[in-house]
Amino acid sequence: MRKYAAAWHVQWERQTLKGIFPRSWTTYQNDLVLHFEDREARDEAYADLEKVRYEGDIRNMFTKIQMFNDKAHLTGAGLMKLIIDRLPEKVLG
Repeated sequence: MRKYAAAWHVQWERQTLKGIFPRSWTTYQNDLVLHFEDREARDEAYADLEKVRYEGDIRNMFTKIQMFNDKAHLTGAGLMKLIIDRLPEKVLG
């Protein structure tokens, strides 16, 4: 593996070592397909994810984020930053 695929693999290994999901060949294959199968759909979902904004209802915002992120597969600090950047100061308090 090279570049993006190698980075994905390393992240996958780290998550399994932390116990985030089971470490098995089946899990690896499923995650690999989910992550790389349709790059265009993933990119479109990420673009939609970027458009999500807080509109007075935090549940609605998180529902939209989850819906788009099911295909975008953003995780960790990147997902946290995306969420925090979209919340107004009054919510972050």
